[in-house]
This record gives sequence, structure tokens and C-alpha cells, in this order.
Amino acid sequence: MDQRHGAHMAANLIKKLTCDEIDTMGLGEMEAMALKAYLSVMHALNAQIVHIEKTLAKVCATHPGLSLLKSVAGIGDTLA
Repeated sequence: MDQRHGAHMAANLIKKLTCDEIDTMGLGEMEAMALKAYLSVMHALNAQIVHIEKTLAKVCATHPGLSLLKSVAGIGDTLA
């Protein structure tokens, strides 16, 4: 977390943090504020990604080229 001390935390672990947990991590005020902002952005982006994926799934499900695209080796539902 703190670049000055070389501490690192994976994004998946950061996503699970709460503001209260960040407050108890012993970070400086600015570092804690930055981490909370980063966490907020991650949650907002994740919500947008989920919405986009659901919308694309609905639109693409009826596209006539979907079955052709999925016939390519290595392309399944996720990539199509």
C-alpha cells in the first residue's frame, strides 16, 4: 500500500476491504484517503462492467453471426 515502504496488496484483496478496515491499517491520512478513493473507483467500474456484459449478452444472443463466431476453436460464450 505504501510506496515508501514497498508494501503491496492484490486488487482482489483491496476490493474486499471496507473503509473501517482501511482506517485500522495504520496508513497515513493521505494514503488511507487514496486507498478509499481507489476502492470506490474499483466498485464503480465493476458495476459498469457488469451492466455492459449483461446488455451485450442480451444483444449478442440474437445476432445471426453468433453461432458462426462460436464455431471457431477457442471461442466460447465468454469471448463471443
